[in-house]
Amino acid sequence: MQQWQKAIIDSNEITADSDITTSNSTAWTIDKVQTARQALGGVDGSILDVWGGEYLFDNLHISLKKQRGSSANTLLAYGRNITSFNKKKILRILTHQFILMQL
Repeated sequence: MQQWQKAIIDSNEITADSDITTSNSTAWTIDKVQTARQALGGVDGSILDVWGGEYLFDNLHISLKKQRGSSANTLLAYGRNITSFNKKKILRILTHQFILMQL
């Protein structure tokens, strides 16, 4: 993340860090990665693609974490911790009208 931050040529106030300690490498070319945002993720060879993890964005601070949040062993059961369930059905009706005239 520090190398990514140093590679940004425009002056900015962005700070970046990561708790991932895996050693790896990648190379970006201008034809595949045109912006700093693309280098973070979304293209082959991006930081997210190579190192994995989950991003945490906080205004001008970007963190790449091994895992955001925490895992909880919770049983979801109707009547216990789920009190209601709503299902919406969206129905789209498409109509076409053709006017045929005979001359």
